[in-house]
Order: sequence, then C-alpha cells, then structure tokens
Amino acid sequence: MRKTNPVNADDRFQVYTLPEFSDYEARAGHLASQWADFVYHEVDSKDYYPTMVQAYKDLHFFLCDENDEVVAHAQAMGIRWDGTREDLPLGWSDAIMRCAKNSLEGDAVNTLCGVSVTVAPDRTGEGIGRKTIETMRQLGIEAGYERMVVPVRPSEKSRYPLIKMQNYVTWQNDDGYFFDKWLRIHQRAGAKMLGIAAHSMRVLGTVTEWEAWTGRHFPATGMYIVEGALSPIIIDHENDLGTYIEANVWMEHPMP
Repeated sequence: MRKTNPVNADDRFQVYTLPEFSDYEARAGHLASQWADFVYHEVDSKDYYPTMVQAYKDLHFFLCDENDEVVAHAQAMGIRWDGTREDLPLGWSDAIMRCAKNSLEGDAVNTLCGVSVTVAPDRTGEGIGRKTIETMRQLGIEAGYERMVVPVRPSEKSRYPLIKMQNYVTWQNDDGYFFDKWLRIHQRAGAKMLGIAAHSMRVLGTVTEWEAWTGRHFPATGMYIVEGALSPIIIDHENDLGTYIEANVWMEHPMP
C-alpha cells in the first residue's frame, strides 16, 4: 500500500487516500460510532452520495498513527462556487447534490468542499482534528482548487439544542475564539465564518423508525430532544412522521 504525506500533515501520521486503503471498512469501522444513528438516514442527498464518492476518491482519506492504527477519516469533494455567499449551497445535503450534478454534467469545479471529519474517540485532544483539516486543505491545493469551504457541524451544539444556531455562533471564550470546540479548531486553522446553513440536513422517518434510531419512546406529538441532535426533532403521530432539520455553519479556509 502506497503512503502519502502532504507537507502540512504531522510527521506522526501517515495519510492514505481511499484507493490506497482497500481494507478501510475493517480498520476504520470504529469511527462510525461517533455519529448518531439518525444522521445516516438523511433523505435529500442519499441518492447522490455514491456519485460524489466515486468522483472524489482521492479526496477521501485516513490518518494512521505510528502503529498504523486509524485515528481519523475525512471526506471532501469538488463543487463549482463563484465565491459569493449567495452562491453557497444551502448546506451539507445541497453541497453533495451540487457536487454530483457538477460531476455528471462535466462542469469545471473550482472549490474544495469538506464533507466530514471523524476523529477516533480515544484520540481527542491530540490535535488530530486540526491536522486532518490541514491535510484536507493540502490535498485541495495539490489538486488545484481555488477555494475551500466546509459546512461545519458544531461538535458541542447538541448540548444546547434549544439555542438557535445564529445565537450559538456568537458565543466566544475569553480569548475571542468560538465557544464551540469544532468551530474553534477550524478558526485556529485560519477559517472564517461565512454564514449559517439553516437547512443543512434533513432526516425524515416514521415514529417507529425514530424510536429505533434513538432508543427512545415518543408517546405523543411534540418536540423532543434526543442525544446527538443539534436541535429538537418534531414527532407527529397523526401523520406518523418524525422530522429533524439541522443547521450547520459555513466556514471558508484560506487557499494560496
């Protein structure tokens, strides 16, 4: 297996792109538990996701430590974006749909767009998140992208699900950096906030499905707070429907 190591990847880690990492399902499966189960049931972009993966395998990568253990997994893709806030995708789902459309129609893409970063739960606090972001950016530079944007999912927002995202992003620590750890990591890596993606992701399911995804019982119609959700889910027993709409934060990273 060939190893790559972009210039600003930490010397402690080796970087494998998806084509170089044929046994990733066996070796990186432990990272999947970092995401709440309901996230995997997003409805709008699921039919476009395979096209994105196929088109941008070289922008899907894994970080391994000195023992060749997988400590992080990240995905990125190319989209066409004119650099204005008005032309930003609506959010995570819309970005994947735009990526697939650009790919299928042969549109020239100019912007690296992050899809996800997942760090092994037992390796937090080691700077791996920032190194993963920097590696993503370096891969984008090497591929010739002019810009880099990420629809960031704030890691600590689930602790404050009743706070609107536009208010949450105003919270700061005494040092002037974002209160949220994951937003702060992007900020320290040089990113600036472009705005709120108010409808970044949508999950729909029957009441029974939501009970299976969350391990909770929803006995009546109403709003519920569930573990891992950034905002409440809406349960509608009359229509047998649970709805979750998630907001993310658009961040732009500097590119040479």
